[in-house]
Formats: sequence, structure tokens, C-alpha cells
Amino acid sequence: MFISKGFKALGAAVVPILIFSQTAMAAPSMITYQNAAGQVISANYLTALANPTAKAALSAALSASELANLPIYVTDDSGSIINYEAAIGKTENYTAALADKTVQVATVPISAVTLATVTPVTSTIAVGGTTGFTFANSDGSVATPAGVVYSVTSANASTGFFNGSMFTATAAGAYTIQAAIGTTMLTTTVNVTGAASSVQLVFPNSSTSVADNGATSQVTAKVLDANGNAITG
Repeated sequence: MFISKGFKALGAAVVPILIFSQTAMAAPSMITYQNAAGQVISANYLTALANPTAKAALSAALSASELANLPIYVTDDSGSIINYEAAIGKTENYTAALADKTVQVATVPISAVTLATVTPVTSTIAVGGTTGFTFANSDGSVATPAGVVYSVTSANASTGFFNGSMFTATAAGAYTIQAAIGTTMLTTTVNVTGAASSVQLVFPNSSTSVADNGATSQVTAKVLDANGNAITG
């Protein structure tokens, strides 16, 4: 529930609106807040509640926003939108805020730009090489999110590593990378190629075509690593 001290009293614990949802029929569906960088972020409540990393990140972000006196709005699953600062200013709990039209607004009065994409979606590096990632917002602008948590979610995770934001691998294969920023989860794939193991010849029509006497035929050679991945460059 909302309390007079708001998020400040909770530290790393879940935010008050998350506590309420477990004891009442109504529940938040979306939380929209502005951070110190001026970015407006909308976070899905259910996603945050189900993911410990996302929940901790959202709690920290909301605490920082409240300490800086920045706007926070809570959208209930009934469609009601509560002005968080107005509600705690009246020391109202969540149930009271839902019944009090004076702390509600028709629409969130701040335009939310959400984190939308990670680039590249698919990339290729050699074993021991490195690659990084860039992000974009839903309005197409370049995003510089803080607190990105990277993880390798594919079965070969034991041979893929991050040094800060840079990924490298000690074995060839396809690595699925997840970037978690608050409650947003973005996925990309890195194909890691090993040393050359074989050469595959690709003929224009079939694998057995032979040029007539005096004629020419173009053959393409593909260099493959031990896992069958094409090596370029």
C-alpha cells in the first residue's frame, strides 16, 4: 500500500504497490515514472513481480524517482490511473486511492518512451573475438540505458562471457544473449566461428556440374569451422 514515507522507507524491498496486489482483488498493471535523466519509462507490473532481477531494478528506479520528486503514475488493471505523489500526500493506501477521484488522472500526463530494440539482432565473431550491443527507444532515438544485466541463456552458456558490456566466447557455436534493463528483456544471437576446418565447394547448378571443354564455370568456396559455421573475412 502507499505509506507516508513512500518508496524511501523500503530500500531494496518491493515497492508498496507490489505489496497491495497480493491482498486485494485489484492490482497495478503498469507503472510509469520519470528518471533523473529525463527519460519516461513504463514498466509492466506483472513482469516485474515475476522476475526478481526486474523487481529489484524497478524498486530502485522508483525510489530514485521519488527522492528526486519526479512524477510517478500507477495504472490499475481496472483502468484507473493514480498520481502516486498525490496519494501519499494524503497518506492514502491503495484501496483509498482507487476510490479517491482527486488523486486520479484520465491519462498519464507524461509521454512514455520505452526501450524497444537491441542491435545487432544477429552478429558473427571468431572465437576469442568480442562484440557489443546498442539500444534504441520506441521513438527511434538512441538509448543509453543504465544497469543493463547481460546473460547467456543458450545451452553453451559455460563458454560465453561478458566483460562489462562486451561479449566473448571460448568455443564456437550460436549463443543466445538476453539483455535485461529494468523490466524490459531484449534478445540477440551471436554466432561464434572457430578455426578453419574444411572447405566446401558450391557449384552453380549442382555439386557434380562440369564445364564443357574450353568453357568456364564459377565455383564458390566456403570455409567452414569444425561446427559447420561459415568463416568470413
